[in-house]
Amino acid sequence: MVKQSDVVVAYRPTYGRSFHEGVLTELHFAYFLRKRTLCYVPRKEMNEMILTYCECFHDENELLEKLIK
Repeated sequence: MVKQSDVVVAYRPTYGRSFHEGVLTELHFAYFLRKRTLCYVPRKEMNEMILTYCECFHDENELLEKLIK
């Protein structure tokens, strides 16, 4: 599905500050394919590694507005 997408969105890709392994794999694959990656991450769950792969949003509405554009 990542290959077929124009953009990959991760909703809360971490548990606490640790990544879910499957989500990290998908984000890494999308990044490798030069796909645009976006994610929603609450500030308290922010992990520096997310910044490598994603354009991060701390507000769900801002993420949705970006997708609509």
